[in-house]
Amino acid sequence: MKALLFVLFTFCPSLFVSAETGEKKERSPELRQLDQEIAEQKEIVRKTKEAKKIFLENRDEFSLVPYRLNESDGSGLKVTKIKPGSFWANLRIELNDVLLEIDGQRLNPYDLPKIIDIKKSPRTHSIKLLRGDRKITIKTK
Repeated sequence: MKALLFVLFTFCPSLFVSAETGEKKERSPELRQLDQEIAEQKEIVRKTKEAKKIFLENRDEFSLVPYRLNESDGSGLKVTKIKPGSFWANLRIELNDVLLEIDGQRLNPYDLPKIIDIKKSPRTHSIKLLRGDRKITIKTK
């Protein structure tokens, strides 16, 4: 019976087994919506933990914080610390720059792993940033 329940919940999450009668029943739309919201919250927690781990591993070289610009520009990641001679400093990224995009994709607070991957990547990347009131594009490699 336990194996059947495992298969049922794993491959058909919209069904459940009644504890009273043992029969299969369909989950209500409200419960399915709640399951979706819980899954989304778990993903946010996972991404937050991953970003925190990467931040701690790289805090000697540079530090970024989420930064809200305005409605049209959205948000980015503001450079609050950068070590002279580091990979990031050699790209000419400066203190208080706001990273906006990598390879044309907008950044959000959970994109720290994507930024760190640039350092390890053999290919050229395009980083769009805001320095003061000017938008600048920097190429890696």
